[in-house]
Amino acid sequence: MNRQLIALALIWILQGSQARAAEAFSGNEMLRGCQNHTQRNNNSDPYGQGICMGVVANTFYYRSRFDVCTPAGSNVGQAIRIVTRYLDTHPARTHEDFRKLVVEALQEAWPCTR
Repeated sequence: MNRQLIALALIWILQGSQARAAEAFSGNEMLRGCQNHTQRNNNSDPYGQGICMGVVANTFYYRSRFDVCTPAGSNVGQAIRIVTRYLDTHPARTHEDFRKLVVEALQEAWPCTR
């Protein structure tokens, strides 16, 4: 009986996580997670920190698709700090899709010159 309850609980949790992951997050929702990540506040909002890091890391690693040209030696930690600063300095736009704001922040910080 306990195994069945555990299995049902896991299914319920995973379904909820998948549904939430499919939603677009706003900059407002993600700002705290990004701030906590840059401040290394690991005990606060680990879910938000993970989403922030995942979206920024994805954009960083697939930067050529987003027209972002990172300097040699740059890393995801720097990208998260750039995004956090961008959100802090553009509060009127934080209601927008976080993914879009991440791309814009990195494009502004690391533009490709052609």
